[in-house]
Amino acid sequence: YIDFNKPKDSLQYFNKALEFNPNYAEAYNGMGAANEKLGNKNDALKNYQKATEIRPDYAEAYNSLGTLYNNLSKFDESLSNYKKAIRLNTNYEKAYNNLGNLLSNLGKFDEATNAYKQAIKIKPDYPKAYSNLLFNLIYKTDFDLNYYLSEAKKFRLNCKTIKKLKFTYKYETNPKKLRVGFVSADFGNHPGGYFTLGLLRELRKKNFELVAYPTIERKDELSHHFKPLFSKWSLIKKKDDENVVKQIINDGIHILIDLQGHSAKNRLPIFIYKPAPVQVTWLGQGSTGISEIDYFIGSNHITPKDEEKHYVEKVLRLPEISQCFTPPDFDLKIENLPAIKNNFITFGCVNKLAKVNDEVIALWAKILSSVPNSKLLLKNQ
Repeated sequence: YIDFNKPKDSLQYFNKALEFNPNYAEAYNGMGAANEKLGNKNDALKNYQKATEIRPDYAEAYNSLGTLYNNLSKFDESLSNYKKAIRLNTNYEKAYNNLGNLLSNLGKFDEATNAYKQAIKIKPDYPKAYSNLLFNLIYKTDFDLNYYLSEAKKFRLNCKTIKKLKFTYKYETNPKKLRVGFVSADFGNHPGGYFTLGLLRELRKKNFELVAYPTIERKDELSHHFKPLFSKWSLIKKKDDENVVKQIINDGIHILIDLQGHSAKNRLPIFIYKPAPVQVTWLGQGSTGISEIDYFIGSNHITPKDEEKHYVEKVLRLPEISQCFTPPDFDLKIENLPAIKNNFITFGCVNKLAKVNDEVIALWAKILSSVPNSKLLLKNQ
């Protein structure tokens, strides 16, 4: 029931199981997962703790605690529980991957890299760990393009999960409209969503039929704008790669576009099987490493010609910029400049703190020192 997004129903069955066996640690761990989905974080915490009380060697429950504490911004507790899970099960790839996520968010990129590499060593065909590793690398001030590409190629080599899959394309050869498929986790309130929405609205005016393959289901203030733009909307969250590949083929897609690269909840392994004759990636942070993706959409600014060798895809450069931010569809009242009333300038940065390194802080310090009485506002989450 948890897998089918029915956490309330699952709680009933876990409680029933505990009536038969009050010391059923797995049931408490499952209850914790259900309560987390319902937003009952305090109850989830108690459930996970009870599971470890009954079974002190329960690595999965400590991993669950680590994730919950991380979401609660209790990073020391999160770190302790991930490490305990790993001590109990040294081949626990999920705990290593989660530890990497925590360390990366704390700006400990080298330690995070080691954790991701250990997860991959245990499970070489672990696409999530590869994507997290690649995303982690771009935060490093000594970012190495050659190393990034070598790891991206390893992702392609190791993460082809379907051993054999033979198929024949079913797209129309002389269509009235080209069918363009989009794979993304970001059809909603996300930077990728704001870049994508305006593009989709413009494509609708052209000679294209748009098909969506959302990797997760978003329900927020922006998500409802997306669905009407597509002729078909197929949630692929619970579908394995083979079924998604077959669906894309049966949908007769001419061009399949990835909208996120290696960011969270991607389904890049699908593209390895080439379910569409032309494949494109856009909005990603670097090469996907997948040679079956034909094009990387960039610009002279973010993908200069002297860096072309660091992509397995052919780089297509748009004339000026590679993406445009979709303006909000509500009026914004322009107020008077706050500095007039405050008598000081306020600088702001709304970003992941992992992006704020020593060099950034040093530059900010120079700016603040050069502007008398100025202040800096930071927001992380």
